[in-house]
Amino acid sequence: MTRVLIIGGGPAGINTVQALAKNLSENDDTEVIVLEKNAYYYHTIGSPRAYVEADYVKKMFIPYDNVIPKHAKSFVRIVRGVATHISADTNEVSYRAIGSDDKESDTTEKLHFDYLVLAMGSTYAVPIKQDNRDYARSVTETKLEEVRSRIEKAETILIVGGGAVGCEVAAEIKAKYPDKSVTIVDANKQLIASNDLRDKFYSYLNASLDKLGVKVILGERLTERLNGNSFEKRTLQTDQGTLIESDIQLLCGGFRPVATLVQEMDATLVTGRGLIRVNTQLQLEGEKYTNMFALGDVCNHSTPKLAVWASEQGKFLAGELIAVIRKKQTGFTKPFAGVATEAMILPLGPSGGVSQLPFCGGIVLGDWFTTMMRIVIVGGGQAGINCAQNLAKNLTEADNTEVVVLEKSSHFYHTLGAARAHVDADYTNKMFVPYDNAIPKAASKYVRIERAVATEIAPEKNEISFRKIDSNDKKSGVVEKLSFDYLVLATGSTYTSPIKPDSIDYRRVATEAKLQEVCTEIEKAGKILIVGGGAVGCEMAGQIKGKYPDKSVTILEAHNELLSRNKLTDKFYALLHAALDAMKVEVILGERLTERLTGNCFEKRTVYTDKGTPIESDIQLLCGGVKPVSELVQNMDPSMVTGHGSIKVNDQLQLDDEKYVNIFALGDSSNHDTPKMAFWAADQAKFLAAELAAVVQKKQDGFSKSYPKVQTQAAILPLGSGGVSQLPVWGGVVMGSWVTYMIKAKDFMAGMTWSNLGATPPK
Repeated sequence: MTRVLIIGGGPAGINTVQALAKNLSENDDTEVIVLEKNAYYYHTIGSPRAYVEADYVKKMFIPYDNVIPKHAKSFVRIVRGVATHISADTNEVSYRAIGSDDKESDTTEKLHFDYLVLAMGSTYAVPIKQDNRDYARSVTETKLEEVRSRIEKAETILIVGGGAVGCEVAAEIKAKYPDKSVTIVDANKQLIASNDLRDKFYSYLNASLDKLGVKVILGERLTERLNGNSFEKRTLQTDQGTLIESDIQLLCGGFRPVATLVQEMDATLVTGRGLIRVNTQLQLEGEKYTNMFALGDVCNHSTPKLAVWASEQGKFLAGELIAVIRKKQTGFTKPFAGVATEAMILPLGPSGGVSQLPFCGGIVLGDWFTTMMRIVIVGGGQAGINCAQNLAKNLTEADNTEVVVLEKSSHFYHTLGAARAHVDADYTNKMFVPYDNAIPKAASKYVRIERAVATEIAPEKNEISFRKIDSNDKKSGVVEKLSFDYLVLATGSTYTSPIKPDSIDYRRVATEAKLQEVCTEIEKAGKILIVGGGAVGCEMAGQIKGKYPDKSVTILEAHNELLSRNKLTDKFYALLHAALDAMKVEVILGERLTERLTGNCFEKRTVYTDKGTPIESDIQLLCGGVKPVSELVQNMDPSMVTGHGSIKVNDQLQLDDEKYVNIFALGDSSNHDTPKMAFWAADQAKFLAAELAAVVQKKQDGFSKSYPKVQTQAAILPLGSGGVSQLPVWGGVVMGSWVTYMIKAKDFMAGMTWSNLGATPPK
């Protein structure tokens, strides 16, 4: 068995292991081990925000529990430990395990490797990065709280270091406390001097800091060297004689690669600046180290020392390792492409910033791009499209928020009309509503529908992976990613096709063919068995008997009542049974087939129930089998999915864990006790859209409002040209055929659905 050993679980290490986990399988006979001293991923990028926002601190510690996809856990694992020695001669790494109490073992253990990836990163001023020796979470939390408290109390603050972090910290402080005096001092002639950025970027940066009231002193260094933050009122002097008074001094510098392991293995491999020497393939320099690689901050590759590029190196190397392991190539000859144009995303407080993007020669964008929020909605059914439409209504372009809907189908499928389409071939055209005008033109600049299949959620990065689908219904072979600030899962449920489209073959032509097939088979059949006595089964029976009164129709339901999952009044059930009896629909309750149907069956046969009742029929229609679509969450964190496959949510419709406060689930996919009906899915979407808009517009700080409990259930149940309805008013008032016809039975709400999506229904 081949073993890939990765030291370090930061951006470079974790992206390497995730790419390996995603693309390898057990058949590759390869084990991947990550050796990481922490029990969690430390979100270093968020440190400036944590310096001023106490509530942000909990977002800084992301557990590794679900970093590895479930399918890969048999060959990929994270070992908590500290590497102490590399033996190049024996291909072994020595380490000391770390227990749940954050204590290092006294015993040194060894791990053999075939390939070694060094992704130890760098140290920096604490707690922007954690202390390399005392890295217990409680210690880091205490240090973050100390800095925040000191900043809150101070009137004058000196920031030593004018790199990206120093600029971000200064801006966060001034945005939170505009009356405080903040000064940046940097020995270089310009801010962020170690990066190769355009003049326009620097001009925008300087203007932004000036607007915030941040004083900047360049080309001068303190005569006294700071080794960390200092919380005492003092006057410091620069080498140019400038005196700077401050209540506290924050060190935003001290970058140092963690290269001790290589220094002790072979000192010639470490530069004077402490970086590990690598070639263009990211291998350690020297022919005897061709199976060792170094990534990110720790190596001397010319790539900028930014998390995004460390991640890209990790993905690149994973691809190369896989190709060698699978013998698609014999060695490592492909160079890492590096960076033609540097990129930088630099927030300056919650509502400002400057960015340089790595294309068009380094296009520079200001506040709007840097601070733009994104809400991603997965699924364009009732919940998803209503959420998008309500966000389009509640937000404006000035809110600086993008809304993206990922939906695999080219059309909204009008599931409510499926029973009518089973008996009326002309109704089929009304089942497919184009999304073209679902979003009002005025909102199309910031709300869009992307035809794609979501494939993976990475909560630790706030990213969702997806594959686009073209106009020929073909999935792209390229996996793309979208970052999100808020994620709404409106993935719905699967059901017997074509009541809902097939979850795998969801092309319009395929669904139309299935509708035509079932329509033809119903027309030919004399005896029809409907398996499932929920709302759909009853509607189906009513539609068939309404169109073909002479056919024999039987409903078989395992429960002792029709619509057993709904809490409806006795009067409703009495009217329902009377209506079905008047249509001569036979109803068998409390019995189930001895044979399990997995779909519609079009053959003449006699089937038996568990009570021995024989039922003759020419065709058997399955009106059941609802299954929540929750695979994305199952793969992300199995503990967030119930035994029935529903996504666990709290009263605010957030995933039921503090780790996922920015992820929501609506409608059929969630375990909220709201009835699983299109009306309520749309209502949940309207509620959540209002909450999201309020947070985005800073009208409220978070999500504390609970979605209202449904006090009285509703049901609109057409039976042919009549039916029975229970309305959610006056304790559940029950109405008969006329009201049901006017609300739904007339056209099964096709006209309303088309109108809501900005479309005109076909004649």
